[in-house]
Amino acid sequence: MIEQVTSILYTITAALKVPVITGLLLALLWSLYEIGMFLREWLERRTNRYIWNQQLSDFCKSAPASRISLNQLLSSIAAPYLLQQTSLIMAKQKTHCEAILLEQVLQEIEFNAAKRLARIRIGLRIGPMLGLMGTLIPMGPALMSISQGNLGMMSQELIIVFSTTVAGLVVGALCYVMLIIRQYWYARDMMQTEQLTRYIVQGPIGVVKNAVVSAGNASVSYNKDKRQV
Repeated sequence: MIEQVTSILYTITAALKVPVITGLLLALLWSLYEIGMFLREWLERRTNRYIWNQQLSDFCKSAPASRISLNQLLSSIAAPYLLQQTSLIMAKQKTHCEAILLEQVLQEIEFNAAKRLARIRIGLRIGPMLGLMGTLIPMGPALMSISQGNLGMMSQELIIVFSTTVAGLVVGALCYVMLIIRQYWYARDMMQTEQLTRYIVQGPIGVVKNAVVSAGNASVSYNKDKRQV
């Protein structure tokens, strides 16, 4: 009975050998594609960082009547990729309230950032898992070939063992680097968008508050003058 169960398990694991190796190759190709997109985004951010910061500064310093629209700011070439994506959604909105638009931009940035980081997290988990499976599955035939004295088959299986281990670690390492740096990028994008929201929302509040204080001072002054009379 035990021998039959062992034979079934061995057959199943041996059948997984080709799918695991194929999946690992696809994961490695995908990680190389992602690292290319990552380097492109890094180069764009590094090139446009000064221009984007200057555009943000000019937008905050300008008067509401003379500054560019929020959609024009976020659709700028120097804007980060996530903000450029949100500008397309903003163009379809009917509301012209910048505070409401920025709230929608924040939600869209959170969603897009979570979606892009989810792929990296999956690669970070799947890569080493496939590498481990690709390491353990060929070990059975390799040990059997040792008992049979078939050194040629053992060497072939060991080549698969070491190759899949290295490939899985490479996928995991690339995904880990991309995950850490992109988390920092997207957190900074959200921080800048929140600062824009705070600037736009608190501007009118500050004006109203000053008006209330001025009115209160005028009322106090009027009452003092009335008492003196």
